[in-house]
Amino acid sequence: MKVDLHTHTRASPDSWIPPARLAIVAKNRGLDSVAITDHSTTAGWKEAKEGAKKAGIPLILGEDVGVKPTGRTVGEIIGLFMNEEVSGRGKTAVEVIDALKAQDAVIVLPHPFDRFRKVFPEEELREIAVKVDAVESFNAHVLLPEFNEKAEGFADEFGLPKCAGSDAHTSLEVGRAWNEAKAKDLEEFRKELLAGRISISGDYAYLIARLAPIFAKMKTKLFGKRKP
Repeated sequence: MKVDLHTHTRASPDSWIPPARLAIVAKNRGLDSVAITDHSTTAGWKEAKEGAKKAGIPLILGEDVGVKPTGRTVGEIIGLFMNEEVSGRGKTAVEVIDALKAQDAVIVLPHPFDRFRKVFPEEELREIAVKVDAVESFNAHVLLPEFNEKAEGFADEFGLPKCAGSDAHTSLEVGRAWNEAKAKDLEEFRKELLAGRISISGDYAYLIARLAPIFAKMKTKLFGKRKP
């Protein structure tokens, strides 16, 4: 199975991808599944599931939870194979992880060393490393490859499985990075992911794709929250 584990739809304020189109685009890119991981919301799940049914591929329900212990985002944690939304407002990273674990989600640290985004201080990353399941060692959206290289080294240091994500905010990016495992369904893929028996591949996002989230945010501010 080939799977992209990190994508955003229009349920996020900085994405252009209609949730109903996500799985269809993923299948057209040769993927066998895709994860929907919008920013602190599961509002796109329903339409994304309908799209996945039409595409004929399974969908991984997830969320890119913004950890906001004091109202300001201090870092992000991705939950995969989720059942319900988790809020990061008023919670620490550990509390968010515990809430995700309570529903048996797989916990991933996305782009943990990308200094151009909200990331946890390295000291805190080391504290929560023992509670996460995997590290995103390749994120197609980082501006500097050294951010991914550092994430890879971090995963090796703590003996954590590595995974990849396109961090897609436009249809053009879906499948730009993917994870491949010998699995016949998502249950087997999950087991291979947790065991670190997956191979990761990917290319960095195009410049135009890197700018797309900025314009999407501007549109949201000007015209209000969009319907997913």
